[in-house]
Formats: sequence, C-alpha cells, structure tokens
Amino acid sequence: MGAAPSATFNLVEDLPSLSGKVLIVTGSSRGIGFATLQHFSRRGAKVYMAVRDETRAKEAMERLENEGCEPGFGEIIWHEFDLKDPRSPKESAECFVATRESRLDILG
Repeated sequence: MGAAPSATFNLVEDLPSLSGKVLIVTGSSRGIGFATLQHFSRRGAKVYMAVRDETRAKEAMERLENEGCEPGFGEIIWHEFDLKDPRSPKESAECFVATRESRLDILG
C-alpha cells in the first residue's frame, strides 16, 4: 500500500505547471471529470475533452470561461468519445493520433 495522502497538499497551489503538456480527460463535461479538466487547464495544459456530446462540451467550456481564465490558462478542445459502441474508444484513439497530436502526456 502507498503512503497516506499529505494533509498539506493544496491542489490549486501545489499542482506543477502543465504548460506544453497534452492531456485527455474523459467525462469532462461535468462532475469529477470537469473539475479535473478545470485544474489541468488552469495549469496551462492543452486538454482534450473526451465527451460524447458536443453540446455538453461547449456548455462546459462556457462555464470555464464564465468562471474566469487566469494567466497561463491552457487550451481546451472537444474530442468525441462515445462508449455506447465498444469499437468507439479504439476509433477515437486512432483519430486522435492521426489528426490531433503525435503524443499524449496524461490520460485522465
């Protein structure tokens, strides 16, 4: 088992810069996925929102803009990802590599 979480870690202050990093965050239009997207993008990452519905992705992006973009705010891009069809994750990954990025630093 790993060590107990540190009581002194502050996500807002202690998360290192992610500038130049490429990330995919699944389910990032709401809930934990949205909070993850929010923190990573605020640290300067280029974050792909892996979300099934483009409308929900746009609503989440508007919510982020309304809550304020700080200096160093990263780029957020919608990337279609639908788990209804078992072939979809493979197709989504192939599309990502073929048309979007040559690397992926973090998958969340």
